[in-house]
Amino acid sequence: LIKIKNKSIFVTMIDKFTKVALITRIQNRSDPEFRKVISRYTSLFGNISKLVTDNELGMKSKGMLEFLKGNDIEIHFTSSLNHNSNSDVERFHNTINEHLRILKQTCSNIPIEEQMIQINGFYNNTIHSSTNKKPIDFIQGKIHEDQYNDIYEKLIEKKMQKINKLNKKRLGENTLEDGVNYIKETRGGKNHPKFRKIQGRKVDENHLRDLISTQVYYKSNVKKKKKFQNSQNVKFPIRQ
Repeated sequence: LIKIKNKSIFVTMIDKFTKVALITRIQNRSDPEFRKVISRYTSLFGNISKLVTDNELGMKSKGMLEFLKGNDIEIHFTSSLNHNSNSDVERFHNTINEHLRILKQTCSNIPIEEQMIQINGFYNNTIHSSTNKKPIDFIQGKIHEDQYNDIYEKLIEKKMQKINKLNKKRLGENTLEDGVNYIKETRGGKNHPKFRKIQGRKVDENHLRDLISTQVYYKSNVKKKKKFQNSQNVKFPIRQ
């Protein structure tokens, strides 16, 4: 889901293998609107076996879950505020925002929906770094199915390289604890602090719950506690 300043709401979908993307405008965040988006995607690109999404309420409604079950679509909800959970979509959103900034300077008179169509077309007609193929070539049958296994193996190899890289960074990473914690603020700018103080309770090894708002945060969004931060008995030397 991506929201533009003039309150226009767009749903983004991307295929994990071919990287084919689709941007669709919706009127509101109700489950009928999301059903239309999924139906449009399947009518253009074929059936969906598994859907990975964030915790959007419209996707978690009873009607939506019944719709997915009726169409044999498995659904997986990502961890809250963990940008690595659905990295393909996150990168797609970065591309959209980058092109919107360019179009704002060059084609500001074009309606936002038309801008999104242009961006969608540019993305699908550009060689993707993961597959080294244009997403549109998969749809148009320019890539023979005999190549699929090789492409898939390369995708898995790159994925494992990224996972190993992230795991190296996570060695000795933050250990969640009950009590006062600091959450990375998602809003940017000088008027907003980088971290927000909460009273938290550990849900499991990877998640922390705000006792006031009940919001659950992934550990990568919790500020790592400094050495001696919670110690009451540490004495620091007085400079003579």
